[in-house]
Amino acid sequence: MNYVLLREIIDQLSVINPYKARKLEMLLNKLNRENDQEKKKELEKRINLSIFNLFGKCLTKKDRDDFYNTSTWINEECYAIEQNEKNRWFIFSDGARRYVNTDEGIIVSNYIPREYGMGFHLDESDTSKSSEDVLIEAAFIKKYQNRLDIIGRLMDHKEELITDNYCLRDSSIPRFFVEELIDFLGIHRIQNTKNNTK
Repeated sequence: MNYVLLREIIDQLSVINPYKARKLEMLLNKLNRENDQEKKKELEKRINLSIFNLFGKCLTKKDRDDFYNTSTWINEECYAIEQNEKNRWFIFSDGARRYVNTDEGIIVSNYIPREYGMGFHLDESDTSKSSEDVLIEAAFIKKYQNRLDIIGRLMDHKEELITDNYCLRDSSIPRFFVEELIDFLGIHRIQNTKNNTK
């Protein structure tokens, strides 16, 4: 968790909505005092959810619904693949990763990159991969080609919305504040640009 950015968000929020800033401040203080690691993780989840909800409330209803619906659809499609693969492959915004158990613990054994406009694709420039790894990755893409294409397009749409196509519901909300929320949540943008044209 980025505590410096969270502190900045709370400071900005205290001007926009002092009540919500106090609630977030209380969660942060509770987190800082907590020693139990499980409780810390739970408090971090609550803070992340608060920031996520705060971000949604900054957007117009149309853009908020678009963002939430797209995110939900992505999650459902990814979950379907992950369950079918018995939690060996996991889908992220930057690609798909296959995890295996080794003597050293769980490691990433395969990686299929995803890029804006290109979707999920085999990285033919990576010559360090064994022929077995290439076959595993090619088989995964072939098996889930349609679903991966859908997920890729949805992720592109979400990145387009987050990069420069969202509208704020209230002109009194500073756009740089919303950009800080996006940074905190780690939502990917196109080439990590922040083209704030609206």
